[in-house]
Amino acid sequence: MREHTGKPHSPWGKLHKIVEPHVETLLALYTEGLSMRQVAEQLGIGVSGVVLRDYMLRTHNEAFEAALINRAHEMVERNAEDASRASANGDSSGLKTAIDTRFKLAGLYAPDLYGDKRRLELTGKDGGSIRLEALTDDALAKIASQGAAE
Repeated sequence: MREHTGKPHSPWGKLHKIVEPHVETLLALYTEGLSMRQVAEQLGIGVSGVVLRDYMLRTHNEAFEAALINRAHEMVERNAEDASRASANGDSSGLKTAIDTRFKLAGLYAPDLYGDKRRLELTGKDGGSIRLEALTDDALAKIASQGAAE
């Protein structure tokens, strides 16, 4: 039985020793398009892709998020290459599906760059805050009369 030392046990202790020497390679392989399962297999890390992804998110969050954005860029670049190659060969079977899929994934990995949603920001005069004012009864009556006159 293991003696309790008073220090909390890290769930990543053993995995940390295995993964840390490979972090740069791991991020490069992931950016190039390998799944976390494939990365774990290629580097000989004996864990599932889910566990490896969780480890990276918890211990190397900024680097992993940068890898996701780089992966999105890589997907978009591959779309352009594939479209150009298919156009030159006159072969477009399955190309639209592949391109659409990569764009959707790129949108998930880097939503600010490739996502479907757009953000609209409203500002007031000269870029300042929006000023809200209550309308008086006279102002409301004037607006109503202008609408009726048209």
